[in-house]
Amino acid sequence: YMVKRKEIEQLISKSFSKLEYLKSILPPNEDKDKLYEILFEYNSNDNKKINTVQLCGSFENWQVRHPLHYDPESGKWKTKLKLKKGVYNYKYIVDGEWMINPFKQTCTEKEGQVNNLLMV
Repeated sequence: YMVKRKEIEQLISKSFSKLEYLKSILPPNEDKDKLYEILFEYNSNDNKKINTVQLCGSFENWQVRHPLHYDPESGKWKTKLKLKKGVYNYKYIVDGEWMINPFKQTCTEKEGQVNNLLMV
C-alpha cells in the first residue's frame, strides 16, 4: 500500500501542483453561480506593529488587492469576500510584504511558492 501511495504522490507532484490536483478530483460544480461569504483573517504571531494588510488570490487571478480592517477586540485583520465553489490559493500583503497565514492550510506549488489554500 505504501509503495503505491508513494508512486501516486510522485506522479501527482510531477504532473500537477497540489491546487491543480485538488481541482481535478472535486465533483462537478452543480451550483456554479452560487456565492459563499468567506471570512479571511490575518494575525501576526509577533508583536510587530502592522499598518496595512491586503488579500490577493487566485480567485481573481492575483489582480485585485482587498484591504483588511483591524479588529481591536480580536487583534486580527479581517475581510469578507463572496466566492464561488472551488479551490483557491491566496496570500496576504502585510505592509508591502507577501505573507501566508501560518494558522491556515498551505500548499507548495511546483516552483516552490508557498500559498494559503482555500476550498469553498
